[in-house]
Amino acid sequence: MKKSSPLVYIYTLSAMLFWGLSYVWVKIAYEYYQPLTVVFLRLALSTVFLWIIAHFMAPGESIKKGDKRYFMLLAFFEPFCYFLAESFGLKYVSAAVGSIIIATIPVFTPLAAYFMLREKVGWGTLAGLAVSFLGVGLIVFNQGFGIEVSAKGILLMFLAVFSGVFYGLLLKKVSHRYSALTVVKYQNIIGLVLFLPLFLFFDWGNFSGVTPDFRVISVLALLAIFPSSLAFVFITIGVRHIGISRVNLFTNFIPVSTAVFSFFLLGERFNSLKLTGMAVVIAGLLLSELTSRRKETGEMIPRYDG
Repeated sequence: MKKSSPLVYIYTLSAMLFWGLSYVWVKIAYEYYQPLTVVFLRLALSTVFLWIIAHFMAPGESIKKGDKRYFMLLAFFEPFCYFLAESFGLKYVSAAVGSIIIATIPVFTPLAAYFMLREKVGWGTLAGLAVSFLGVGLIVFNQGFGIEVSAKGILLMFLAVFSGVFYGLLLKKVSHRYSALTVVKYQNIIGLVLFLPLFLFFDWGNFSGVTPDFRVISVLALLAIFPSSLAFVFITIGVRHIGISRVNLFTNFIPVSTAVFSFFLLGERFNSLKLTGMAVVIAGLLLSELTSRRKETGEMIPRYDG
């Protein structure tokens, strides 16, 4: 595939669309199951799906002994920590607000890279971070300047952000050694093992008491196939061909698509202050990414899924 191929941009945009939709699908799944159950089921279905696809497209590829510790840490930060924080956070904030906060991962990643990898951070990145926080503040406060959403929900979503940042830094070490299918397949398998005791201890009673219908089965299948599987394959293709800085520009599409789908599928309503906050956050992300695009820095693969 050529670097300038339109297919690369189609893949990248599709990944962002899948991640934007995931917040809406998660909200629907919560009408039936608790967060741990939703995470466990989507990981289980995703693992089966990826295993089948990898059998034909990346047969026989296994993890080298020296890289096993990186895969363990990858899975610990994501899906384990990330999905725990995000899934419970979405119990307290709307799908649109959750996607806006998660979309700040590309802004925090350069700061983490500065302290951990000693990579330089430009003023544009710092300005983008400040603007994004201003936007989050506008989203959190209502028209009377009282707290509109749960502080617990906001803290959990930012815990997911930092888990995604560390995941991106670790993924840098293995992203060029293995195929995208292999990376996502093994991190999901390890994550599934980490989630199993929590699922059995906390959520088994709720899970066994629910009779699934076509609606929840279809939503779980959509979550497993699109945001939990194909999106990561597509984004890896995008990173390899057009670079992380240009891929990051597409992430601003996530909160926009989530807001649109939330409006039509969940009936969420947005006042003028919240809409302004969303626009400010996206402006901050664009400011940061457009500035970093001018610099040649080490490339890291970020995480944006719900």
